[in-house]
Amino acid sequence: PDENAEVLRNRYTPLLKHLSEKIGIDTQLVLPSNYQELSQLFQDGEIEIAYFGGLTFVQASINNGAEALVMRDIDMRFSSYFFSRAEATKKHLSDFKGMRFSFGSELSTSGHLMPRYFMQSELQITPETFFSVVDYSGSHDQTATQVRDGLVDLGVANSIIIKRMIIEGRLEKNELQVVWETPPYTNYVWAVQKTLDNSLKNRIRDVFLGLDASKPNHKTILSHLGAMSFLPAGKRDFLSLERTARELGMLETSSK
Repeated sequence: PDENAEVLRNRYTPLLKHLSEKIGIDTQLVLPSNYQELSQLFQDGEIEIAYFGGLTFVQASINNGAEALVMRDIDMRFSSYFFSRAEATKKHLSDFKGMRFSFGSELSTSGHLMPRYFMQSELQITPETFFSVVDYSGSHDQTATQVRDGLVDLGVANSIIIKRMIIEGRLEKNELQVVWETPPYTNYVWAVQKTLDNSLKNRIRDVFLGLDASKPNHKTILSHLGAMSFLPAGKRDFLSLERTARELGMLETSSK
């Protein structure tokens, strides 16, 4: 739930239609209102397959045994953009001291966890003491809108979503300027319940891995997802991110 529901429904419906046809089982798209609800639905067994950000996957893996299935080709080297209004005269992150800043959701990997980590490790910036205001918009597109509309001076969001918003016309190219792009990190993953039948897990994985950009109908699906292909994924791909989350005290765990 990192953008508004209509955008997400348009993006993922072609994929789920293809998945249903290939595995012979109807699929239903569930759009939680926030990251916490997604995690709760998975914990309660209300959903069998979840598209997690890195942090929420690590939590679900520890708490509920979530099993990583596949990642997009771009997810091994993901990044976040720090951005301001295009007309802002400040060009470096250090220039925004004492100004208003917004993350996305507190549980977002690209909208909070990794930007916070890189600010502290690369720039020695602690947001709460550096900025006059630290806000949480709840989603990447909302952060972009807040910066564009002058509600905050600086924001950080998923770089792919910012690029996509410009391509789709939801942002004008000259409305924002990128102040800093983070170093790369691992992010999104499709994961399944550990109790799901193994043969079904394999069939689902094979559908994702079988998407071929050279086939027109597959290319449409992949284009919607911002990918050229999918790769097998495992818990090991998120060990570095797990260490970062633990270091920042952001790894919530349950007693379940």
